[in-house]
Amino acid sequence: EKRRMPLQYKIMILAAGLIALVLILVGSLVVHNVINQVEDEVGVRAMDIGRLVAQDPTAQAAILSEHPAAVLQPYAERWRHITGAAFIVIANMNQIRLSHTLPENVGTPMADLYREPVLRGQEFIYVGKGSLAPSLRANVPVWSPDGQGQIGIVSVGFYLSEMYRKAFDEVKQVVYVLLAALVCGLIGAAWLARNVKKAIFGL
Repeated sequence: EKRRMPLQYKIMILAAGLIALVLILVGSLVVHNVINQVEDEVGVRAMDIGRLVAQDPTAQAAILSEHPAAVLQPYAERWRHITGAAFIVIANMNQIRLSHTLPENVGTPMADLYREPVLRGQEFIYVGKGSLAPSLRANVPVWSPDGQGQIGIVSVGFYLSEMYRKAFDEVKQVVYVLLAALVCGLIGAAWLARNVKKAIFGL
């Protein structure tokens, strides 16, 4: 005859399973919210940097000059180091890079990514992978000093790996607390099952 699982073990497994399920759901929600918050913060930061560069008369004048890269490459790299961005790419309306994190890419066409909105004068944020690692990017149009027309675009990016590392650092303490709660829950489930057995006189 097949031996049935003791009631004590059934109660312990049920209680432990419910505790683990609740903690996993709570942990997933916390991690999801933190990642979204970090993405929003980085997106706003990238957009602010892009606007500062796009509205700077120095960048506007350089794009219209005969040798724009001579000014824009050191200019963009200086801004990149100050802000901590992964890259700040300035390009003309032909999507030719006038600055880039990798100097050898200056003067070459930008990666074939969807950027139609910014070419029509609209700011937008997206996640993409061009010649560099996957990143969250803010694209901002650059207008001529007289405001009569668009003369270029600025793309500011932050690597996704850095964003997720930051998110993990923020949720790390929460994860430790949830793990401690899980251990306590498992101990509590075992105690509950044992006391139930005593309450029914070991039956």
